[in-house]
Amino acid sequence: DRVLGARLIDIPLIAQDATRKQISTWSDTYKGNAHPIGSEADSFKRITGISRAIPDLTFSTKMKLYIQELDIEFEHHPGPTPGSMWVLIPKMGVAFIGDAVSTSTPPFMGEAEIENWLSALDELRNHRMMGYTLVSARDGVIDRQAINIAARFLRKVRDRLKKMKSTDEPERKIEAISKELLGNFKLTTSQQERALTRLHVGLSQLYCRLYGVDLQPWCRDK
Repeated sequence: DRVLGARLIDIPLIAQDATRKQISTWSDTYKGNAHPIGSEADSFKRITGISRAIPDLTFSTKMKLYIQELDIEFEHHPGPTPGSMWVLIPKMGVAFIGDAVSTSTPPFMGEAEIENWLSALDELRNHRMMGYTLVSARDGVIDRQAINIAARFLRKVRDRLKKMKSTDEPERKIEAISKELLGNFKLTTSQQERALTRLHVGLSQLYCRLYGVDLQPWCRDK
C-alpha cells in the first residue's frame, strides 16, 4: 500500500536498505494480487499497471538530514518488516514509528521479526523516547498504553505459533488463531473481513518462515 501510494509523492523517497532490496525483487509494474492478503490494495482494481516506487536514497542503521533549522533523524528498527524505520524530529519532539504500534487494526505479520519487534517496543518505553509524541502509521498519535497493548499482542502471536510447531492440520489451527486474535481489535463489520484475511495470510506466511512448512498458496507465492 505504501509503495504504491508513494508514486504520488513528488519528492525524493527514503527507505532502509532492506526495503529497497525487497522492492527491487518486485515486477516493474503492479499486476494485482492473485491471492488477497488483507491489504488496501486488494480492492483497488484500477491501479494495475502502476510503476513501483524505487527509493532514491537508502541507509543502513542511521541517517540525519539537515533542513533549514530542523534535524531529521532516520533510524532502522526492524520488526514489522526487516526494513522498518522511524523518523525522529528532536526539535519538535515528534517520532513517526511506522507500524511498530498498531492497535486499531491488525498489523500484517507475514514479514514480522517478533523478537526484534518486541525490542523496538522496549526502546519506545525507555528514557530517550519519553519526551516524544509518538505517531503510528495506522493509529495516529498514541499513548504509552498502546505500546503495552501491541507488545501483549505480539507475545500472544509468538506463543500461539510456538505451540503449533508440531501440530497436525496447521491450516485449520491458524484459521482458528486468526479469529481469536481478531477479538483484540475494535473493528466495524465492514472492516472485519479484510482484517481477518490480513491476520490469516500473515500468520500463515510467518509460520512458513519459522518452521519451513508450506501452507496453501501464500507461502509458495513468497
